[in-house]
Amino acid sequence: MTGLLCAVPYGPGAFAVLRDVLGELRGGDPLAPAEVAVPSSFTAVTVRRRLAAPGLVGVRFSALPTLIADRAARELAARAAAR
Repeated sequence: MTGLLCAVPYGPGAFAVLRDVLGELRGGDPLAPAEVAVPSSFTAVTVRRRLAAPGLVGVRFSALPTLIADRAARELAARAAAR
């Protein structure tokens, strides 16, 4: 798993940076999956809509608490299956 943290001020520049970072992390593959942690569900919807044109596939925007819960559930299920 690859992670990257970028801190930029809110606005059009932030959306441009996010689009560039997604392209870099996905290795130029527009169908490669990616997860983006955002502060809230409202922010997730806003960012998804702003980046939707010209197209955005395979990117999941999740509120940080939701992302943590999903990751923890997967890890706990894997550990239980290994027993």
